[in-house]
Amino acid sequence: GSVSLGAIHLGSQYALQQGGNFPGAVATGGFKTEMTVNNAALDGQAGYMLFDLDVSGGLKANGNAGSARFMLLAFINDNPLMASAPGWNLGTGIEASTDRQMAVWEASSYPYPFEGDSQDVDETLTFSVPITFGTAFNLGIYGVSGVGGRNQSGVGSAHSDFSHSMYWAGVRGVLVNGQLIETGLSIASNAGIDWMKSLVPAAPPGTVPEPATLPLAMGAICLAAIGLRRPRRGVRGRVS
Repeated sequence: GSVSLGAIHLGSQYALQQGGNFPGAVATGGFKTEMTVNNAALDGQAGYMLFDLDVSGGLKANGNAGSARFMLLAFINDNPLMASAPGWNLGTGIEASTDRQMAVWEASSYPYPFEGDSQDVDETLTFSVPITFGTAFNLGIYGVSGVGGRNQSGVGSAHSDFSHSMYWAGVRGVLVNGQLIETGLSIASNAGIDWMKSLVPAAPPGTVPEPATLPLAMGAICLAAIGLRRPRRGVRGRVS
């Protein structure tokens, strides 16, 4: 994995062989920076800064009791952001805590036998930070990518691929007495980054698949073509 200010890229994977000993792999990373939210007309007033995180990646588990998860959480001055703050929105993530702003996505192949599970994630989360205009604070964003086996017997595997996991996606505004302030805001930071703006990379016009993905795409097209030409003798499936 890799981490920089405004971006977290993590991944982990494992493969369980017969008679293994509860294997697992975890990758963690994050960043912390000092900020001061300013608005000349609101100096000294309290509010909640709403900022977005763009999250994308994939989870997959198969075999005997494989599991994979990715978690995001945030801190102010080394204290966790509380879930009671207005404006907190974890999207389709699972609420990992009843009192903290923590979002989790997961996949699990349990129960036996060998029923795989996967989840693709591509969404935007909104975190809510209590601030006072004109007063500096430290904001920390952290991610955890983890996989593991929950059974010693059998075989299985799991991966958590968030190698393009998370980007800072800008500030929506500041809630003051229930009203969202979107204009007249600025953020002072010694990081040299304009945190008001999104840091999500823009895809160039006419973007084509990366070279590593081209063989997979061509293979899928070829298989689809073969499937169309080959007469079907019978179809079996499972509806869930």
